[in-house]
Amino acid sequence: MEDKKTYIRRSVLLWSTLLVISILLGYSIYNAFSSRIYANVLESMNNNLRFAESSYNVFMNQMKMGMLQASVEPNIKELIIRKDVAALKNLLKKWGDHRDYVSDWYVVGKDGSVIASEGKTKNLMIKPPGKSRIQSIIQAALLSGETIMGTELLDSNNSIDGYTLIQYVVVPVMEDEDVSIGAIVTLMDLNGDDNITGKIMNDAGMYSIISAKDRIIASSFESGLYRFNTGNNLPEDIRKEVLEKGGSIVNRLEIYSGGREDNNSYFGAFRPIKDFEGSIIGTQGIIYYDHLAEATFGQIRDFTIIVVILLVAVFSIIVWTYTKIQKILISEKQFSNRLSITKKFSDLVRQASSEDEVYEILFDLLKKKSGITQIIVMKKDYDDKQLVVYKAMDTEKLQSMKSRITIERNCWAIKTGKEFVDNGGNDDFHCKDFYSESESYICLPIILGGMVSGVIQIQSDMKNYFTDDLVAEIKGYIDNITPVISNLRLLENLNNMASVDTLTKVYNRRYLDKYLIEQIEISKENNLHLSILMIDIDFFKMFNDTYGHDAVDYVLMYFADTLKFNVRDGDVVSRYGGEEFVVVLPRTDLRGAYRVAEKLRKKVEQLSLAAINNEDPPKITCSLGIAAYPIHGNSIDKLIESADKALYKAKNSGRNRTCIFGDENEREGVRERSDDR
Repeated sequence: MEDKKTYIRRSVLLWSTLLVISILLGYSIYNAFSSRIYANVLESMNNNLRFAESSYNVFMNQMKMGMLQASVEPNIKELIIRKDVAALKNLLKKWGDHRDYVSDWYVVGKDGSVIASEGKTKNLMIKPPGKSRIQSIIQAALLSGETIMGTELLDSNNSIDGYTLIQYVVVPVMEDEDVSIGAIVTLMDLNGDDNITGKIMNDAGMYSIISAKDRIIASSFESGLYRFNTGNNLPEDIRKEVLEKGGSIVNRLEIYSGGREDNNSYFGAFRPIKDFEGSIIGTQGIIYYDHLAEATFGQIRDFTIIVVILLVAVFSIIVWTYTKIQKILISEKQFSNRLSITKKFSDLVRQASSEDEVYEILFDLLKKKSGITQIIVMKKDYDDKQLVVYKAMDTEKLQSMKSRITIERNCWAIKTGKEFVDNGGNDDFHCKDFYSESESYICLPIILGGMVSGVIQIQSDMKNYFTDDLVAEIKGYIDNITPVISNLRLLENLNNMASVDTLTKVYNRRYLDKYLIEQIEISKENNLHLSILMIDIDFFKMFNDTYGHDAVDYVLMYFADTLKFNVRDGDVVSRYGGEEFVVVLPRTDLRGAYRVAEKLRKKVEQLSLAAINNEDPPKITCSLGIAAYPIHGNSIDKLIESADKALYKAKNSGRNRTCIFGDENEREGVRERSDDR
């Protein structure tokens, strides 16, 4: 069972390991190919970002070149000096007709005040009231005499957040090399200007985004201003990397439109936009959807899934094959182990010298199995209809059970001659006559000589414990012990026949001699007392002459039973010859032996032999002689001789009495036998 669990655990572990390897291998394949494609896309996005930055400055450079050329024309200088507003406005309007991406045109004097303006708003530079950042930059250009261009974050009433990005070019108009008389200023409002962003990057699938701080203010998406998962604000990673750290970033983006997620996956590249003082005031971004890359990603994903499925299938076949092989190997190993155990068990059982020893060998074998909590051997005599507990593995647990378990007609193992299994399930047929606190149990009949002579019951605290394989294994053990038990019982019967008196069913003289030798040796080694009683029925020849042989046989059997039932289990009653009997009392001194002798004498005296003559039942008495080891003899012959002399004394003293060898007035020598004893 443990081996089976082990290879199942190994199979599951192996399959899990191979599954993880398949997934990791698939991930590695997907990651390797997709990383390469991703790297190509990111490299392309970085190039596009640099191109967008260059393209973004094209407009600035165009304005710069045009305004530098205009600033050196004499008529411009003259108009500025004369502050000809109408002429300057016409000139600015003419320039604006050819450059619609410019929001406002200004001509300012040498103090920075506006002389003339034209364009879409005409107030970017002067709103809100007070000096704006653009006016400070104009003053710097007038003082330095150098062209200044860049981007600024200005307050604006047109923006939701109250600010907008302004792209500017300031070209000073110089009277000579050192003195400026004014300047030409162009301002481009990037807030919502998809015209500008569209011209910056207009390739298929490529879009431009401009943000003021972290708020998107311009986009070239076809459907208008798309939003990220954070709305119209930049995602957190872009905001931190670009606005806070001043670096560039290329990443995948989640973009939404109309409240629904766009199925296309976009790439985004962003760079910071800085003002005149170098502070970051916004971002410029390129959004790109690569159809080829996405299609390739899908193909790689599908290919990876197919590879993983194939690997899982191949590895599953490998694990299945491994499991089958392990199952076969374990089955063969279990079969081999079972044969080895059975052979060893069979050898031990054949060497057993008693039925008890056979069951002890069986107990030792079965209790090694995890789950078995109790084994009970129940026997029935030939003429008995009840099963009696003969032996148990756990005697303490047996205390709660009755010694007589059930009667023969209620035992299914005896009635059917087959095993009866109750695995604790609802579908099991429960033996109502059997008392058990176990979850599962099995009863197996002991069949000797073709007849059921007992039952071996095995219990477990586990439900469904007795599987078909385990039942077959246990039955094999039972099959091994039944012929051995049968032979042992036969041998025991033969020994009993040789050791037991045929008429009285007590031990004969042959057994007595053997038993006394053993008891004398035990008493000698352990310094224990040992006493024997020599008992003779008084006037037995006269009784024989009066009532006949049948009555004599009855009296001898009745007399022997009286002796057996009135001594201890460890005491031995033996027929010494004729009407003489010997009782061996181990661990008993003379005083104790005298008490036993008197008890027996009185029990015999009280016997009523109504079976011989109901109207006038005859009575019998007996005389008893006592001898003890070692004071009256240290051998069988000496001990028997001493007890016989004591019995002779009891006979000569009037019969129906008990005498101890060595008492006063005892006659020495061999007693004379008398026919009327």
